Amino acid sequence: MSAEGLRTAVLRISWRWSRPIAVLLAGAVISCATGADGEPREEGLEVVRGDTVLASLSMADIRRQPQATVEAGGQPQTGPTLRSVLAESGVEAFVAVTVHGMKPGRLMSGELTLTSAEVTDLVVLAINRQGKAKLASPSIPSERWIVDVTRLVVE
Repeated sequence: MSAEGLRTAVLRISWRWSRPIAVLLAGAVISCATGADGEPREEGLEVVRGDTVLASLSMADIRRQPQATVEAGGQPQTGPTLRSVLAESGVEAFVAVTVHGMKPGRLMSGELTLTSAEVTDLVVLAINRQGKAKLASPSIPSERWIVDVTRLVVE
């Protein structure tokens, strides 16, 4: 088969499969954005201790909490303190909390563990431009922040 014939065959196969692949991709995007009932899934985060989910908080729940503003990363960061989110979830005493989400740049998942002593009123879950929570604090270098926070695991 000539190079031209091979290219034509590949284009025919590619064209034939492009529509089913597009349909599959669209379905995957829709299923990620909706819950089991087909309703839009609201972003939020879970607070977990051991195998127990203590709270599932929507972003609306987080926005309703008292807001604090800290200067971090060269700009104001506004959101509830991490300690207040934990308290709202029924966590008063803890040894450490691991914050799960994405590393800055959103190329890979990340986590950051803070001891109870490190969780001060300067550690906030700021609301980012995408409407999701990010862990921010002047006491934590911005390259260690966790963005798009999905889970707080309490020890």
